Amino acid sequence: MSTHQDCYNYTPLESDALIVDGRQLLADRPEIRNWSYEEIHHFQRRRNECRHPDDVEAIVVHETDSMQWTEASMQALQNRGEGVHFAVLRDGTVYQHNDVVQRLGHARPHNGSSIGIELVNQPDPAGSGDPQIESTIWNTEASGDRPYRLPTGEQLRATYHLFEHVVIGGTGSPLSVPLEWPGVIGEYYVAFPIPALRGPNPDPIRGVVAHANFTSKVDGHVPTLYLWLRLSGAGGRLGHTAALERAIHLAGDGRYAPAGSLTDHGLDGRPVIPLEEPPEEEEEEEAAPPADGEPHWWDWEGF
Repeated sequence: MSTHQDCYNYTPLESDALIVDGRQLLADRPEIRNWSYEEIHHFQRRRNECRHPDDVEAIVVHETDSMQWTEASMQALQNRGEGVHFAVLRDGTVYQHNDVVQRLGHARPHNGSSIGIELVNQPDPAGSGDPQIESTIWNTEASGDRPYRLPTGEQLRATYHLFEHVVIGGTGSPLSVPLEWPGVIGEYYVAFPIPALRGPNPDPIRGVVAHANFTSKVDGHVPTLYLWLRLSGAGGRLGHTAALERAIHLAGDGRYAPAGSLTDHGLDGRPVIPLEEPPEEEEEEEAAPPADGEPHWWDWEGF
């Protein structure tokens, strides 16, 4: 296949490979299934466009607002002229729907430079027995008095390993999305739409950003905070378990930005998450399972 020119009109030969600009990249993790599988929808637009890898500068982290990723949910996106490059299922399996250099409709007005990743999760359920963060300022601002349902640990771990290839450019990937975080401003993670990223003439996004940072939703904040802790967090990068526990702790401490703290960004009095100093000891890459062999709740496949 000719790169940059026909990114939407072929079927990969390797069904379990990550596809980047026509290249089939094999990786030990995460578990990837691409659109050569019949059940994995290949999104198409009325006018398909391919991009040069250098033009891909951002990743937008979404959550699906549903607990299933089925043929019907994929087709619903297609019917709206929308689509995402990746979906991360509850058990950590990654579906790749399109080559990452194909432009898809998932993050207007930032579709031209971004990749879309969906974590299958309904972030603001009316009530469930799943692990969750109780109602917080940043969540209730958008969704009313509802808790935030957490993604599974397997989803977050798989998303991180996907980022190793897509953001950091591992396994021979020609992509190198910058490790920048538009939602991290000073000592805060902004859990609210950022004015500069919205409107008729928004600033371009670079790096990794939650969908909720430029829409009136709550999706993407906790996964993005987790990824920041793993890839760039102040004081050093954390392993999976430490980053997950830290992200949950931080996200549960939403508050309103003090007057004068984010004036230049138009965010005084808006929901933010203070980024406290990280713990003194960092965790190794992967934590060992509990001694009794029982998985942590965040490793439970059925969560």
